This record gives sequence, structure tokens and C-alpha cells, in this order.
Amino acid sequence: MAIKVLQASGSGSEIRVWNGIQFAVENGAHVLSLSLGWKNWYNPDKATWRNIMNNTLAAGVIASVAAGNDGAFNVPPYNVPYNIQTPGNCPSPWLHPDQTLFGGISAVVCVGATQTNDTIAYSSSIGPTTWQTVNPYNDYPYEPEMGLIKPDIVAPGIDVLTLSHANISGYKLFGGTSATTPCVAGVMALIISKNPDISPLEISQVIEETATTLSSTTVKNNVYGSGLINAISAVNAINPSGDANCDGIVNVLDTTTILNYILGQNPDPFCFNNADISGDGIINILDVIVLVNIFILSQ
Repeated sequence: MAIKVLQASGSGSEIRVWNGIQFAVENGAHVLSLSLGWKNWYNPDKATWRNIMNNTLAAGVIASVAAGNDGAFNVPPYNVPYNIQTPGNCPSPWLHPDQTLFGGISAVVCVGATQTNDTIAYSSSIGPTTWQTVNPYNDYPYEPEMGLIKPDIVAPGIDVLTLSHANISGYKLFGGTSATTPCVAGVMALIISKNPDISPLEISQVIEETATTLSSTTVKNNVYGSGLINAISAVNAINPSGDANCDGIVNVLDTTTILNYILGQNPDPFCFNNADISGDGIINILDVIVLVNIFILSQ
């Protein structure tokens, strides 16, 4: 669904975006694509943003959010830890092991931009961020602590060919983190299409773990995040819902595997989350019935 929350000029109010997010979540959205952000010196209501993104995560929805295009201006008032715009500065559903300073989580996967040669775009905003002065969260303190590593991922963001809104048969070149954000949202949607029961945490984790490393180290960092989004690797890493025996295919063998689990035979390998097709946290005959129905509908 397309929800208009900003004016044609690109400006708008926070409350209109908040209302748009609520509408999307309440009407069945699985992924949010937010190519927008508020600079720190605009004094955004960070506590409300964090609360909304927490609630979005609690609803089982993940958000791809632009990091911002202030990377070239790492001086006050754009300086780290305020270079990443809000809500891109909210924590992600999954905290990378390199994020050794712990705090809360939310629905946000923050997306930076790369150039055509896979180096960082000069304008792509950089981290870390901090929530140490934002009540009631007061987490991810910065200096002497590490803050919150951002962005989480990067995607192509220079000279991206897209449709032209001014010409129904035309195209244009587009760039910035507003271009990278829908790219990552699309990968999230592909992942969900393969396994509708996957959680935002699992989506966030697989996107980061399958990313192509661009920096000189394998450590998640405040320029590239975990690296360049790798759509095919991310999708291939997902086992489909119903794939109880973890072989990447849903067929009658998975029915047998689930039945063996129910009968206490401890099948190995066994993917619990894939076998819990009904999503109730319990594996029982209902999951077998749902799996059989999947077979019937696929014929």
C-alpha cells in the first residue's frame, strides 16, 4: 500500500508520518519503507519515534529506514552521534555481536548508500548514534562508550534508474538513502514471501549476516554497517515455512518429520520454527493439517 505522509516538496510533520505508520500496521503491512528522516537540529520527538518503532516491532512489522544524506557534513549540528537522522537512529530488531553495548531494540533497519564502485556515497550519513539523553530510554551512551552502530546495511544509492513521476512512460536517475531504502524493503518482502512466519529479528539478522563485506574488516562499522545488501544470498538463507526437515523444500517428507516430532521420536535435522506453521509456539496435529492444506492448494 502507498500512504502519503509528506507534501510534494518532501516536507511534512512527524505526526502525519506516525499516523501513516499506524495505518499501515493496522491494515496488514509486513514491511515499512521510510525514505524520510528528521535531522537532529530539527529537534524531532525522539522518544515518540522510539515508542512507535517499538510498537511496530511488537506488531511483527519490520521497517527499512533511510540513514539520511548528511555524511559529508560531519560538523555541528550534523556531527556524530547526531549524523544519522531520526527514525533511522532507532535500534534494529537484531543486535549484531559487534554491538557489545546493549540496549533496547525496535523495528528499524537503517540503510546507508554506496556508489557504483561499491564505496560509500559521500553523502551517506554515518554513526554511531546515542539515546543516552532521551527519556525514558537512556541507552546506548556515546563517549567513552561505543553508542549504537549505524547504519545496519548499505545498498546502491547513486544513479539508480527508476520511474519518473513526471512522465508515465519515462525514467530518471535517483540517488541518496531514499533510493536505498526501498531496495532493502524489497529484499525484506522477498524473504517474507519465502517464509511468511519469519520474525523481524530473523529478517534483520539474515540481511546483515548475508551482506557482502565492503570495509577492510569483517566487523560491523559506522560507515557500511554489516555491508552491501545481497538479495540472493539473503533469500537463499531462508527455509520456507513448513520445511520441517530443513532441506529447503516443502513436501510430504516434512509431514512425516512433524508427525515423528509429535510422537516423540526427535527427528534430526528438525527446524522448529518452520514446523510451527500455525505460529502458536506449539507443534501439534494442527500444523500437520495446515501443511496438508498447503499441499492441496498448491496442486
